[in-house]
Amino acid sequence: MSKVLQIAGLNKSYNGRKVVDNISLDVEKGDIVGLIGPNGAGKSTTMKMIMNLISKDSGEIVIGEGTNFVEKIGFATESSAFYEYLSGYDNLMLIAKLYDNVSEEKVREIVDFVGLSEHIGKKVKSYSTGMRQRLGLGRALLNDPELLILDEPTNGLDPYGMKDIYEMLEKLARVDNVAILISSHLLHDIEKICNKVVMIDAGKILFSGDISELGEGLEDSYYSMYRRQA
Repeated sequence: MSKVLQIAGLNKSYNGRKVVDNISLDVEKGDIVGLIGPNGAGKSTTMKMIMNLISKDSGEIVIGEGTNFVEKIGFATESSAFYEYLSGYDNLMLIAKLYDNVSEEKVREIVDFVGLSEHIGKKVKSYSTGMRQRLGLGRALLNDPELLILDEPTNGLDPYGMKDIYEMLEKLARVDNVAILISSHLLHDIEKICNKVVMIDAGKILFSGDISELGEGLEDSYYSMYRRQA
């Protein structure tokens, strides 16, 4: 399988405090990689550096075979911002215009995929948390990304909403061969759909590899991180 994301020796400090400490990881096509750790572990900072939203102190980030990350990445967070008084459809069309060759038909296909067909004409201010998560995922798919980066994609969702998101992500990875990197502090997210896991605490990687390698030790390792924080 070909690598979509390669990170080597990534570092970031704020005010003399190291928040990302020599992180290295690879994500291949069709992977669903879980980046898991407690709040403040360095997960979101790592993702922001991948997206070039903040600068890195040192290290290397290679996306696909080129350097133009905008054309290769889709990104969604738990608190994605929208134009509240526009419809979900108008929000998607505004972003679609930033890309070449994203037709109205393509937008409609994405709306169907994320399960928003019945609500896409409503103003976003009326959307539930789950509907916003779906809209954020739809927006992230507009540019046919090779790499999809999701920061806490199931936060605030009920079990049914979580199940729907899991099924969408599994289809993207297994059928469309999209590489997916998920940041989460929820063990359930990682156990449910990820084939690989990167455990991070205090900016350092504690484990990186196939989730099957941890087996029953995954839960023990997860709770050990939180005990160290307490």
